[in-house]
Amino acid sequence: MHIDTREDYDGIIDTDGCDDSPGDDWDGDGIGDAVEVLVAGTNPMDMDSDDDGLCDGHKPPVCTSEDGNNNGIVDPGETDPTNPDTDGDGLGDALERGLTAPETPDTDISSPNWQPDSDPSTTTDPTKPDSDGDGLADGVEDADHDGQKDPGETEPSSGDTDGDGYGDGTDNCPLLASPDNANTDGHDLGDACDADNDDDGFSDADEAAMGSAPLLSGSTPEVCDGVDNDGNEGVDEGFPDTNSDGEADCHDDDFDADGDGIGNASDDNDDSWYDNGSWHDDIFPDDVENYLGTAKDVACWTEQNPIDADPLDCYRDGEAGLYDSMMYYEAPQAYGTALTNDDEGYKRRLDIFWDYEVGLYDSMMYFQAPQAYGYFCPYEK
Repeated sequence: MHIDTREDYDGIIDTDGCDDSPGDDWDGDGIGDAVEVLVAGTNPMDMDSDDDGLCDGHKPPVCTSEDGNNNGIVDPGETDPTNPDTDGDGLGDALERGLTAPETPDTDISSPNWQPDSDPSTTTDPTKPDSDGDGLADGVEDADHDGQKDPGETEPSSGDTDGDGYGDGTDNCPLLASPDNANTDGHDLGDACDADNDDDGFSDADEAAMGSAPLLSGSTPEVCDGVDNDGNEGVDEGFPDTNSDGEADCHDDDFDADGDGIGNASDDNDDSWYDNGSWHDDIFPDDVENYLGTAKDVACWTEQNPIDADPLDCYRDGEAGLYDSMMYYEAPQAYGTALTNDDEGYKRRLDIFWDYEVGLYDSMMYFQAPQAYGYFCPYEK
């Protein structure tokens, strides 16, 4: 823009033959006007051309930042006054240096280029995308780009956040010390922070509570199916055997759990119910319930019999409906992105469609079943 005065401070000879005087620095950022225009490509009338919160040049006490020798060239160790994120790691140059307020009022604080630091006690190197050399970019470790270590984030200024001897980039549990870095199932998470270390679809906590081995994929909580599921104390242990014939009642034709005239061993759906003159099967055969770990011979959770019985009743409150279906949208496999039984975090209990993946089809079961929309289980109707 031409200004009709002797000097217009843009470093360029104008049609009137006038040029800025040598060394003129209209914006006071330490870089001469001519250098800003002809070499650096910065704005000679704006101390912070890229609005990152740092002055373009070096002129203490205000400007101490980007072009340290005011030569208009980005030299080693300097940040680029035309690029708010010199190293491209996702964190702004000023944030990495610990600024909570811009150096100059010329910074447009409404610009997305200005990122204040929420924790100036920790800083990173704005010229290195991976300041601590752990193999993770600073902006990956500080995922929300606010300059402070938040829950679930690793520390971009420390190569080993949990101090266990394994760098954050190679540590399979970077937020929980694990001296051996063990990983039983070979998935992304190590044993120290994996809720299901043997990848069998049952959490370690559930397996420990129900007597199966959390680190053995072939050992799952015992269900009543005539098989030694947990591999430790025999077949169907823990289930009553009233007539002491070696067969648990729930897998013995001498007993008929639902009273439909078919013995439990021969009945492929042991939790049918009688209503309005006829017998009704629930929508989950015994083999499905055995896979899910629910009680195949009990239709519903009740206060008198508070066991995990109805596959649709994930909350175990005696009814199946909206709140249960919402479990799928709180899980990592939300919004229909299926999580297969080979993936980290797969839970058998949520795979009610029984197709070895958890996702949209499972949640849709709630809207196809008679007990949907919050209706109580059959025995409670």
